[in-house]
Amino acid sequence: MMIVGLLFGVLTVYLLLGWLFIGALDRDIAERRGGVRLWIGVLFWPITVLLDLFSHRGAPRG
Repeated sequence: MMIVGLLFGVLTVYLLLGWLFIGALDRDIAERRGGVRLWIGVLFWPITVLLDLFSHRGAPRG
């Protein structure tokens, strides 16, 4: 029974970190992606963050 709580906690932290990283890099991500595409982007947030950095040539400025 403890393994379920541990997995849920790890998943929660993973998704919250994803929202924070995506929000810090690109504030307009919700406008470009909607619904299912946004959730897939958050679920695979390391890939989303890397693609966003490469497509915009670095972190946002100013």
